[in-house]
Amino acid sequence: MQEELTIDILRQWNEKTADLLYNAYYRALVVFSKQIVKDVETAEDIVQDVFSAMWEKKIPFENLSQFRVYMYNAVRNRSLKQVAKNKHIEVSIDNSDISSEEFHLLPSGEEDFYSEEIYRRMILAIESLPDRQRSVFLLAIEGKKNSEIAETLHISEDTVKTHRKRGMATLREKMSDDMLLLLTILMA
Repeated sequence: MQEELTIDILRQWNEKTADLLYNAYYRALVVFSKQIVKDVETAEDIVQDVFSAMWEKKIPFENLSQFRVYMYNAVRNRSLKQVAKNKHIEVSIDNSDISSEEFHLLPSGEEDFYSEEIYRRMILAIESLPDRQRSVFLLAIEGKKNSEIAETLHISEDTVKTHRKRGMATLREKMSDDMLLLLTILMA
C-alpha cells in the first residue's frame, strides 16, 4: 500500500488513486466514525460523503500522512456535526482545512502520534483473516453479540466463539499491543 501511493499518485487524482485510497482506508474510517455516531449506516454515509467531497475537490496531498490527517479530521468533524444535528445543537466546524495540529504531525510530515491510524491497521489485519473469522470479527466490532452473529451467519454460538478464539490467536501475531487493546475494547 505505502509503495503504491507515491507522492505523484497522491498529487494526481484519477480513478486508480481514488480506488487505492478508498480500499485502504474505508473500513477503518467507518469504524472510527461509528465510535462517534454509534451507528454503522450513518458512519458509512459519512465516510462515503467525505470521499465524494475529496474526489470533487481533487485535493492534492504532499504525502500519505497529510492525506490521513485530512481524512480523519474530516470524518471526525462530520461525525460530530451529525451527532450535534441529531441533538439539535448548532456546531461550526470547517472540514476544508488540512490541520496538522489535531494529529500532531512533525514538520517533516511524519506522524508523531497518530492513534486513528491504529484503526486502519487493525482493520487490515482483520481483513487478512479467513472469511468466516473475518465476518465474525467485523460483526463483533459492529456491536453484535455472539448470538446475533450466530443468527446472522447461520452458525452456532460455539462456532462463533471458536472463530473468535482462533482469529484472536492469529491477530495476536500480526497486531501491536495498541491494536489488540483497541480490538478488545471494540468487541466488548
